[in-house]
Amino acid sequence: MVVNIETLVKDLDPKSSTYNQTIKKVLPITSVAPNAGQLRVVRRLLGDALNDSIVGLPVGVTPNQYLNVTSASPDLIQKQGLKKQHQKC
Repeated sequence: MVVNIETLVKDLDPKSSTYNQTIKKVLPITSVAPNAGQLRVVRRLLGDALNDSIVGLPVGVTPNQYLNVTSASPDLIQKQGLKKQHQKC
């Protein structure tokens, strides 16, 4: 559902007489589902729980870096850490 909302925006058109000033403008805003805020909170809680459940990573490696590595051996990552491999051209 699209709702038109009057907002204050900075005019970035150099040819305009109100350049670099705040002007009122009507912008179409797409509204989200009524429970979108609750879903965002649940995703955050699950993400925090998952991050807290990953232990034993090398110093300086975040759980997100660990989770984003595809087809990597968890044992190898715990022993050697995450390192970028240079590709040969």
